Amino acid sequence: MKTFRFVLVIFLIIIIASICAAQKLPKIFWVCDTGMKSYIQSANCDGTGIFDIVSDLKSTRAIALDSVSNPKQIYFAVGDTVHILYRVNVDGTGLTEVVNNVVGVNDMELDLFNRRIYWASSTWGYEMIVSADMDIQNSGVDTLYYSSYTYIDIHGIALDNEHGKIYWAESNNGGYDRIMRMNKNGTNKELIISNSMFYLSAPRDIDVISDKIYWTDSGLFAHWIMQANLDGSDIDTVITDVSSLSIVINPFDKRLFWTQQMGFYCSPIDTMIKTLLFNGNHGSGYAIAICYDSSLISSVDEPLMSNSYKLFQNYPNPFNPSTSIKYSIRSRQLVQLKVYDILGNEIALLVNEEKPAGNYQVTFNASNFSSGIYFYKMQTGAYVETKKMILLK
Repeated sequence: MKTFRFVLVIFLIIIIASICAAQKLPKIFWVCDTGMKSYIQSANCDGTGIFDIVSDLKSTRAIALDSVSNPKQIYFAVGDTVHILYRVNVDGTGLTEVVNNVVGVNDMELDLFNRRIYWASSTWGYEMIVSADMDIQNSGVDTLYYSSYTYIDIHGIALDNEHGKIYWAESNNGGYDRIMRMNKNGTNKELIISNSMFYLSAPRDIDVISDKIYWTDSGLFAHWIMQANLDGSDIDTVITDVSSLSIVINPFDKRLFWTQQMGFYCSPIDTMIKTLLFNGNHGSGYAIAICYDSSLISSVDEPLMSNSYKLFQNYPNPFNPSTSIKYSIRSRQLVQLKVYDILGNEIALLVNEEKPAGNYQVTFNASNFSSGIYFYKMQTGAYVETKKMILLK
C-alpha cells in the first residue's frame, strides 16, 4: 500500500509539473534606473532569467514592445530634455534609431497593425501627443495633440484600437489632474475624468482593456490603481496601497502587472490580491511591458511539408482584419477547416472539399467580427488539430 501511495504521489507530481511547464507565462520587460544610468531588462514572471538588453543608458523612462516582429523588438526613448527614439531586438542586437529630436518623452505605445508609434512629450511650456512610422526613420511624424498649459505633464498614454481612441493622463501634482481621450487621428478631444470628481491625485500610467480604462494614482493622499468605463463612469478602486509609475495588463488572463520601487507585482483585475513576483537587481522600475503567451503570437513563417498532415499557426497573429492559415496534407482527402468563437460556436467554414496532397493557404477575413480569441480547426481523415488566434481591432 505504501509503495502504491508513493507511486501515486510521484505520478501526480509529474502531472502537475507537466501542466505548469505547459503554461507559457508572459515575459516582462522594463526600464530600471540606478540614479546614474538606466537599463532595459527582461525576465520570466518568476524573476528567473534576468537579462540586460541594453545598459549604460541615460534617462530612459518609456518602453514599448513589438511582439509581432521577427525577432521581437523593444522601442524606447533616451535623453534628458531632447530624446531619441530607438528600437532594439530583445536579445540586445540591432540597435536602430527611429525618431530623433523628440522632447521630454514620458510614455509610448505601439499600433502594431498600422505600424505606428505614439508617444507623450512634456516640457515646462507645452505637452504633446505625437505619432510616427515604426519602421522608417523620421517618417510620418504627426502631432496629434498640443497644449501650452504651464507645468502640466502627460505621464501616460494608452491606445484603444478597437474603438480608434487614445487615452492619456495629465497631472501637475497641484490639483490640475485629468484623464482625456481623442480619436487616433487627433480629432474629437474629450475630458473623461477630472480631479473635481475626487478620483484623481497625480495620475501616472494608463492602460485600456476591453471596455475599461485603468490608471495609477500616486499623489500625496492616494496610492491606488483605479478603473472606470471608457466614458469615465463607474469609477472604482482595483488595488490599494500601490505606489507605482507604470502598469500594463495581460489581456488574455486579465492580470495587472506593475512596478513598485524595485519590486514587480501582479494581480487579477477583478480582485485586490497583490503578488510580489520578484525584485529587480539594478534599481527602481520606471516603465514596464509584457510579452503575452508566445503560443498566441506568431512572427515566423513556418515551412510547409507536403509529406505530412500539418496545420500551421496563422500569420499575422494577432491580426486585423485578415490573416492567412496554411496547411499541408499528404494524400487526397476531404478537408474541413472551420473557425469558432471562444464559446465554441462555429462562425466560418473556410474549407470543405476534397483536395489532393499538397500545401495550401486560405485567408480568414474577420471584418464582421469583434476583437477576441478565436479557434480554427482542421479535420481531414483521422487528423484533427485546433489552434488559437487573436483578432485585435
